[in-house]
Amino acid sequence: MGFLPKLGAPRSSQAFVPIRPPKGHYFFAGRTFRRIDWWKHRNLRTLYIYVVILILTNTANGFDGSMMNGLQTLSYWREYFDNPKGPILGLFNASMSLGSLIGLFFVPYLVDRWGRKCGVTIGCIVMLIAVGLQAGAQNFGMFIAARMLIGFGDCIVLGAAPLLITEIAHPQDRAILVTLSGASYHSGAFIASWTTYGTLTIQNDWSWRLPSLLQSICSLIILCMMWWIPESPRWLLNKDQDEKAMQVLSYYHGENNPQDEFVQLEFTEIRTAIALDKEAAKNSWLDLVRTKGNRKRMAVITAIGFFSQWSGNGLISYYLYQVMNNVGITSASTQLGINGGLKSWGLFVNIFMSFFVDRIGRRKIYLISTIGTLFAFTIWTIISARYAIEAEPNKGLGIGFVIMIFVYGSFYDFKSGLMASYTTEILPYGIRAKGFTWLNFCVTAALFFNQYVNAIALEALAWKYYLVYCVFLVLEVGVIYFLIIETRYTPLEEIAKFFDGDDAVDVAEIANAEMKVNNMNEANMVLEKQEVKVEPAYFCIDADTVKMLLNATTAISTPAILLVPYGEHHVLRYHGWMKSPDLQELTASEPLTLEEEYAMQLSWQTDYDKLTFIACHPLSGPASQDSERGSNDGIVSSQGYDAPEEMIGDVNLFLRLAYELDGEGEEMLNRPYVRGEIELMIASPSDQGRGFGKATLLAFLQYIKNHTVDILDQYKSHSPDGIVNRVEQQDVKMGGLVLVSKINKTNVKSRSLFESVGFGQVGKEDYFGEIELKLSGGVDGLKPVDGWCEVGYQKSGVSQQ
Repeated sequence: MGFLPKLGAPRSSQAFVPIRPPKGHYFFAGRTFRRIDWWKHRNLRTLYIYVVILILTNTANGFDGSMMNGLQTLSYWREYFDNPKGPILGLFNASMSLGSLIGLFFVPYLVDRWGRKCGVTIGCIVMLIAVGLQAGAQNFGMFIAARMLIGFGDCIVLGAAPLLITEIAHPQDRAILVTLSGASYHSGAFIASWTTYGTLTIQNDWSWRLPSLLQSICSLIILCMMWWIPESPRWLLNKDQDEKAMQVLSYYHGENNPQDEFVQLEFTEIRTAIALDKEAAKNSWLDLVRTKGNRKRMAVITAIGFFSQWSGNGLISYYLYQVMNNVGITSASTQLGINGGLKSWGLFVNIFMSFFVDRIGRRKIYLISTIGTLFAFTIWTIISARYAIEAEPNKGLGIGFVIMIFVYGSFYDFKSGLMASYTTEILPYGIRAKGFTWLNFCVTAALFFNQYVNAIALEALAWKYYLVYCVFLVLEVGVIYFLIIETRYTPLEEIAKFFDGDDAVDVAEIANAEMKVNNMNEANMVLEKQEVKVEPAYFCIDADTVKMLLNATTAISTPAILLVPYGEHHVLRYHGWMKSPDLQELTASEPLTLEEEYAMQLSWQTDYDKLTFIACHPLSGPASQDSERGSNDGIVSSQGYDAPEEMIGDVNLFLRLAYELDGEGEEMLNRPYVRGEIELMIASPSDQGRGFGKATLLAFLQYIKNHTVDILDQYKSHSPDGIVNRVEQQDVKMGGLVLVSKINKTNVKSRSLFESVGFGQVGKEDYFGEIELKLSGGVDGLKPVDGWCEVGYQKSGVSQQ
């Protein structure tokens, strides 16, 4: 698309820039896949038929906007409702938006709890009832009530259908399909404009009742097909219905092959992203602004929502009759013909642009559209002013006005289908329904203002009112330039990096690594069945040498905390934690790749100079009774009570041989002891400051107290190069276990925590700004922890002998 101007983003607005995949390919999870011909795959072809059915939801919305424009041209409608003008006409048009505003904030709770399909179904039922009332309206009040009810149902449908389309579409076609959903508004407007043109010849009230009744056709078709349309696999995964989600993905995206490589990767990436969303979200509207990335998203969504209705387009959508009267175009057939032609052209532009959203890019589309509408609307305003100023009607100005309406419509429609697509893709799953509801609120609030105020302002100011939109369009150009971030060619779950920057977790990396681990495990299971010796693929540790550590089958439970061994199922979340620059600084750690993290996890099972527990939220009851989270009969099973979402942090003990120092600070080789350095981390910000740190430390110290002899024996017998044994062979008596912790002097909270349980500073801060704290009197002087108990730990799928 070399003819397009270079409208680049400001340097500071985008940390990551999407790249274009090779021709005939698409990106997913950091890998390149060849595009598939959807029309050659039966199940994907069926899915896209269902998507077209869902696209009809916005067709019904467009039908209403154009129909209300056309009804104002019909003499029988005007006479039946006593020629409404000004505030009354504004109320006629705005009543639908008022109904939408009333129902809008029920939508996210409905579609998040009961599903996207449920939202579409309920919305269509409400709209069918409302359309019947509108077509049979006997008076002003009944017509207004019916339109409010239409708005109520419409907001539910439009809050659910785009989410469902986004979440069931194949990644290679998602952007096009969701943009077509937004563009389908014009298909409804096209149908309604020519319907009212046709009913102009009906010489009774059916000239307006029939278009009202025909508004029900789309909702009826959708309702009849909802039984067969699949539920969102993302919603299913969020509801822990993993098997059903895999069935949907494998059937439609993999031609019913659950072993398809792409399907496996897609399932893994979606599941990872949703798990991370669950970790971060608090299921509150405040989630929309809780993080810097989300605040960026909401600024963009708020802007494009209001701009979609405050760009002058409301004058064409609902008040074209009055606008054309102002420039001398008063013939009903001419007005309806122009309206029909405008909607026909808009439909063409929208459908055409839907297929270029990736090739051109979201940012360029928004900028070209906004600058173009400013140009066209300014000329439109000048023509209207000239017509009003001149003493005699000027036919040439009228023709010029019609031309500029089409030019304006072309530029506006350049972007109008993109709003739903861009909004749904920049929102993570956890806030997608609420964020999309906020978009609809902005659109509806702006629309309500337009529909009510435009009628009054046009009657009072005529063409002068257009100047307001000219000024506002100038502001739009600036805001769009600085806010819109490019996201083209990027899979849905990976778009977070454009808004969250370094805080975004690389779900593509995690998904690929998990796929490797799963593939390795599956291969190992096959080999084990064939009695072939298995060597892990990239951990480089012979499985025959692995001996379980002291705490490998032990969990610690107190009323305030639960400590469990570090398992493979903890690695993904732990890896996500350690990408935080703050945690890296506090723990003096370097970021590891996911494969290195898995290798590190395995090393905790083989290195006898380390001891670690993962800290989890406490069991809701005694360890022997909490069956809901995996505990039963004194044994707890993994991946229930210690699932990733239950993780809080970790606590570690590092052992090494040390020597007491003399008065000169020199080591006394005849006074050896085992030094145990404790490290504690409460990683999740939502869990910090809630007492989990102290509970973890006390529970860990109690475990060390109870097992000091075992810990020392294990370390001595497996110490590097047998150094402890060699020391003891020299008839040197080994000292006991001395517990210390090294903390940066700026970490006041951690220092206070350790001091509160009996640690005290020894010596001065070192070169790195760290101070050393030592447990005075050793663990023997510690008080027992109330409710502390040691229970068996069992990995899922492993029987306890």
